[in-house]
Amino acid sequence: MIVDDSAGTSDAAFRPYVGFGLRAQLQGRKPEAFGGYAGAPLVLGAFGAQRAPLVGTVSAGVGYRLNDGIELFSTVEAQTGRDDHRESIATGVRLRF
Repeated sequence: MIVDDSAGTSDAAFRPYVGFGLRAQLQGRKPEAFGGYAGAPLVLGAFGAQRAPLVGTVSAGVGYRLNDGIELFSTVEAQTGRDDHRESIATGVRLRF
């Protein structure tokens, strides 16, 4: 993923960012997980949803630093591939200590 993270080191109060990327699934198309309790065989299984082998991602956001310890932020993210789409918006407060 390519992200301009100069906002993280900037002293400016208003700090925008943008990111572009690709996400690839290296093996298979169905995520699987197996597990078990300590000392027991792996008998618990879970199968995930089928995903596209290659997905494009884009994100943008802005932060406003009120002081050294408090920042207001808002982000928009999207991910899209063949039969695989996801969008999200988040807004909140970051506390740095």
